[in-house]
Amino acid sequence: MIPHATKAAIAPNITFRWLAPGDEPKLEVFLSAYLDSSMIMLSNLGEPGLQYTDLPYQGVYMAAIDEATDSVVGVLVHYWNGMITMQAPDLHILRHLALLMQQDFSRCVAGVIGL
Repeated sequence: MIPHATKAAIAPNITFRWLAPGDEPKLEVFLSAYLDSSMIMLSNLGEPGLQYTDLPYQGVYMAAIDEATDSVVGVLVHYWNGMITMQAPDLHILRHLALLMQQDFSRCVAGVIGL
């Protein structure tokens, strides 16, 4: 299991952690900046939010957070159906998100959407 938050050598001010209910606004702000490639995540976030109970459209969200601004700078989601989606303009952040989530996979991956 991944600890609640972890740092990486990418940037000293970036923390990686699971998102939880209450983090929806900061995730929506980030995804809205990349609307053309974030529609699936925004749509799936709408109804269930960040709660995960293995129901349709729910997922577990691992995010990179810029501590200086308390804002999301990257996210990777593993949905109820096994699909993975991501949004991270910095490929180093995306790589680290993928490595962290891979350490905690307890469900199979059905496919990847994005990038």
